[in-house]
Amino acid sequence: RMADPGLEAGKKLDQRVNHSVFDLESGEAPPFSTNIASAWTVVDEICDRGYKLQLSGSRIWQARFYKSAAHTLETQASTATGSSPAEAICIAALIVTGAHVRKI
Repeated sequence: RMADPGLEAGKKLDQRVNHSVFDLESGEAPPFSTNIASAWTVVDEICDRGYKLQLSGSRIWQARFYKSAAHTLETQASTATGSSPAEAICIAALIVTGAHVRKI
């Protein structure tokens, strides 16, 4: 499953992550979607909300944030693909936060 073209790595995606994950409206966003060290701050924030990350890939990367519902076998998961680990992490983080992410 792929995200819409508006969710490619770059400043637009970085701003959406800054707003949806960190609740910051202004200022220049760090390069979350192009720099793995910056993307890892996104991982830390989402994991602080009780999620775990599963990351895999080589040419196409898949990031999956998931958590198990207490006392059940149900799992809540948000999965996205990207051309890099950082891009996939950012898109999956937007899905976790409930940001509108159209898939094509």
